[in-house]
This record gives sequence, structure tokens and C-alpha cells, in this order.
Amino acid sequence: MELDDGAVSPADEIASVSSALADRLAKAKIALRQEIAEDAGSFRGDAQRIRQVLYHLVANAIGFSAEGQTIVISAKRDLQHMVLSVSDQGRGIPEEALGRIFERFESHSNGSNHRGVGLGLSMVKAFVTLHQGQLDLKSTPGEGTTVICRFPLSPPPPGSTTTEQQKVA
Repeated sequence: MELDDGAVSPADEIASVSSALADRLAKAKIALRQEIAEDAGSFRGDAQRIRQVLYHLVANAIGFSAEGQTIVISAKRDLQHMVLSVSDQGRGIPEEALGRIFERFESHSNGSNHRGVGLGLSMVKAFVTLHQGQLDLKSTPGEGTTVICRFPLSPPPPGSTTTEQQKVA
């Protein structure tokens, strides 16, 4: 898979994902708060893949959140990265599952409303890797989970975007 490289506006992608999941959020009675830094601007990447990353992260957070909780989706810039994150106040991830959470077909419903075969988070990892980005997960059982995606602000050198490690099946 290759990236369709262009300018990506985190604000636009967050708005798109928020709109796409609005009915699901309303049905679950879960709030979605957007925190977009004034200087977020844009970065180089594949807008469709970034949108898919955010969609899967928010959809996953909805599945693990309870009525009345809030999911936070944010975008900010640091010196070298666009930092996109999704945080929930849900069940958190058991310690024994943390090391496998981004593997294909890993699904840990842990008594939540989340249903799926375990491909969403593996796709998130693949798309972040394809952008030569970094993925970090912080979770505390009973308190929630935050997934942080860091995408380089500068595009990778020509020809370096599809190494064997970055190809997606």
C-alpha cells in the first residue's frame, strides 16, 4: 500500500470523524470533545488513512466507554510531529493484553459494549507505521486509555515510504 500524499488538516479530519460517529455517540450517550491547538495547521500525509486512524480509535473508545463519559480527540504540534490522540474514561486495558493490543485479530471486550474481530487497532498501527509515525498507548484499568499517534511534520525522503516493514498486507 502506498500513501496518497498531500496536505492533511487535523481539524478537518477530526470534524469528519466526529460527524461520521455522531449517531453512535448519541445512541451511547457519550460526549466527544475536540481539542485542536490553534497552531495545529496541517502536515503531509494521506488524509484518508489519517481519517481511518481517527475513526477506528474513536469507535474503539465508544465501545469501551459507558453512558455519560467523555472521549477527547486532540491535535497539536510539537517540534517534529503532528500529535493526534484519543482518550477515553472507559475500562482501560488489562496489563496482560497491552503487548498484543495492536495485533491482528486481538479483541478484548472485557465486559464492554465493544464488538469486533480485532482488526481496527492493527490497521491503526499499520497506517501510522506507513506514515513513518510513532504509536503510544497509555492505559490504566478502571480509568481509561489514551492512544497517541505522532506523524512527522517533514515528509520522509523520496523512496523511503514503503520499506518491507511498512508494507500493509
